[in-house]
This record gives sequence, structure tokens and C-alpha cells, in this order.
Amino acid sequence: MVTMGSEHGERWRSYWVRVGDRPTVGVVVTFAWMFSKRQHLVPYTRLYGASGCDSLVCHPSVLNLWFPSRAEALAVQILDELAKEVKDNPRPIVFATFSGGAKTCLYKILQILQGTGETGSQYAGKYRAVETCVRGQVHDSSPIDFVSALGARFASFTVSQMLGWSNPVVPAISHAVANVMDFFFLPAYELQRADFWLTLKQSSKLGPFLIFCSTNDHLAPYNTINEFATVLRELGGQVDLVVWDTSDHVGHLRNYPKEYHGAVKSFLDRCLNVSNTYDLKGISNSVSLQDQFGLTRNLLINSKL
Repeated sequence: MVTMGSEHGERWRSYWVRVGDRPTVGVVVTFAWMFSKRQHLVPYTRLYGASGCDSLVCHPSVLNLWFPSRAEALAVQILDELAKEVKDNPRPIVFATFSGGAKTCLYKILQILQGTGETGSQYAGKYRAVETCVRGQVHDSSPIDFVSALGARFASFTVSQMLGWSNPVVPAISHAVANVMDFFFLPAYELQRADFWLTLKQSSKLGPFLIFCSTNDHLAPYNTINEFATVLRELGGQVDLVVWDTSDHVGHLRNYPKEYHGAVKSFLDRCLNVSNTYDLKGISNSVSLQDQFGLTRNLLINSKL
């Protein structure tokens, strides 16, 4: 694997991890959990690379949870990068999000691509080339419903991750911070919450979902995720829901590597072979993306023989 690129701006970090030694057939855009570091994402980018996908990794700021304008700015940055990537070489794109990554960036990307809400209407048609390449979403310990009590638990988790240790004082501080945030932002926050869930549900038309969760994850409760999966299916979406009885928040790959690898590989193989139509450089004739992507995929398969 070859890591390319550097930090884009001072507030957010995004970078490419290229397969490097063989042809690639897709891109996985990865939204990491808060306070994660590059080395935490290496097992995932290697897994995506084994299926022939380069990775565009993004580490959002925790402040994006409360300030949608920050999430939108990051979404535009990522979409600009993807637009350059697919301009001359369109290929499948899959979004992979961990923990709160859907709230800190992904849902704003989905709004822009789908032209929904105030955010989406500002960018109507600008990222059409990216939208036509989107093939699906992977959610690991996600999505999270950011109500106050759960937000406090999530803050405790992220602070502990940042400090590298747990302390009984952290939960108390987190609840106090959540109460302060509620006092100042609750009306707007409830609107954001409704906007967030509506956007994710509407994105079922962009491709299938693969969701990893566990019944003992108190940050990403199983009932919330299962209800989300049920709604997606009712809307006609395809959902693969992988559930474990005991597994840590964002710890599923570490705890169940064989099952996790198999599910991701099967899902990516399916996404990389989905056909669609698009207009290439403004030409009116529709060209099958399967023709474009299938050629590259055959090169990848042959290179392994």
C-alpha cells in the first residue's frame, strides 16, 4: 500500500492510500471516528485495497457534530477531491463511515449529491460525475442517534480515546457539557437530527448498505440501527445487517476478523460490478459504467493469476 497526499488544511485531515502495485477498480471514502489516527485505519484500508480499491481517508473534527457548516465545508473538500479523481477515469465509489462519521461529514455529502435540503440546493448538479459513480455505503458502529444522553456517552468515549485512558470523572464532565450544549443549541440540534436521519433514509436510492453493529454497543444501540435498516428496506433499499452479541464500538474487525473480511469483500465485489449510466464529458450518449469498470476489474483479476 502506498500513502499519498498530506493534510488538506489545518482543521481537517484527509489523504489517499493507493493500492499502488496493481490496477484498481474503485474508491472507498472512509470517514473515521473522532480522535482516530492514521494507524487506526490501516487494517481497513488494507482490506479495501485487497478488493482493488484505493482509499480516501478523512478524519473529521468532533466540532462537526454540533456545527453543520463545518461538516458542509469538509463535504465540499472531499467532493472536490473525488471530482478530480473521476473526471478522466470514472469508477465506483463506496462510502464507509465509523461511529459518528456519518454526522460529521457523510450526511452533508449525501445532501449535496442528492440536491436535498438547503445544503444540497446550493450545489445542484455540480458533482453529477461523482454522484453517478456512488455504489453503496458501509456503516461500522453507525449511524448514531445524537440525543443528549447518548451524546454524553459518546463524548465520554471520544475523550477517553483521545486521552488513552478512562477516568470516572470523564462521564460527569461529558454530561455537564451535554447539558450546556442542550441549553444553547437544543432547538437547532433537534432540526439537525431530523435532517440527518431523513438524508440517510433518502440515500437508499444511491446503492446498497452494509451495516455492522452489536447488541451490547451502548454508543450505537442495536435497536436504533435495526430500525434504520428496516426503514431502508421498506423504502426499497438493499441492506446487509451484520450483528454480533458482544463486540466493542468500532471494534468489530478486531473481534471478528474472518466474518468482517468476508462481509466487506462480498459487499465490495457486488458494488464494483453494479452497472449504471452516465454522460461522459457532456456527451449525450449514455455509456454503461459496467463497460468502463468491468474492463479495469478484468485487468485486476488477470494480474492476480
